[in-house]
Amino acid sequence: MTADRQAWRLSPSFRLALFGALLLGGCLAGPGRWIGVATVGGIAAAACLAARVPLRLLLLRLVPLLSFVAFALALLLLAPVPAGTPTVRLPLIPHDFPRAGLSFVLAVAVKSALVVALATAFTRWLSEREFLVALTGLHLPGKVAALLYLMVRSLRDVRDETLRLTRARDSRGKPRGLRALRTAAALSQVLLIRLGRRADLRAAALVSRGFRNRLPLLGASALAWHEGACVLGAGALLIWVASP
Repeated sequence: MTADRQAWRLSPSFRLALFGALLLGGCLAGPGRWIGVATVGGIAAAACLAARVPLRLLLLRLVPLLSFVAFALALLLLAPVPAGTPTVRLPLIPHDFPRAGLSFVLAVAVKSALVVALATAFTRWLSEREFLVALTGLHLPGKVAALLYLMVRSLRDVRDETLRLTRARDSRGKPRGLRALRTAAALSQVLLIRLGRRADLRAAALVSRGFRNRLPLLGASALAWHEGACVLGAGALLIWVASP
């Protein structure tokens, strides 16, 4: 995660707690409560604009979600519809979809898009150190805070190793068709082995430096009472607006 110099002048704990409240609102919002979707979506759009998130980056983050929606619609298209089941017909597609299945796919797509947009914006407002400061300021158990911090640090390793493997693959000729699936499976195995070795080395390094299931940090301020009240108020309002 990269810190944005133009970020709000607020404590890291408040930013992380507010991010959690907005994520809760995004998970609760769905097609059955469009006012909640519009509210959380407007907040997500404003956050992306304030954080200066490039549109290309946001679209790239949404590609897996769009692939999932297309695959789910293809399954609904091929699956037989029992007689008497309520159906819905989409524009430009001359086929009846089961209403329950289509509602589920739409709900997952909407919630996931909101979560991706919020996460993309807030990761530009919290550096890795600020994330650890926020976890410490929220008074989470030391083991939980250390685990969350190390998980976030590991995401960068996954990205870097994946880029290295894909560049090496493309330099030898980009595979297509069935060969591409076999190559992807082989790369996944290599990626898991490399990440496992790196995790072992990192664990050994932490233990050799006296790691005791917590990452002590000096100068981490706790969440102020007025910041906590603001987060609780915002969370309660989002729950009331987004809940069906």
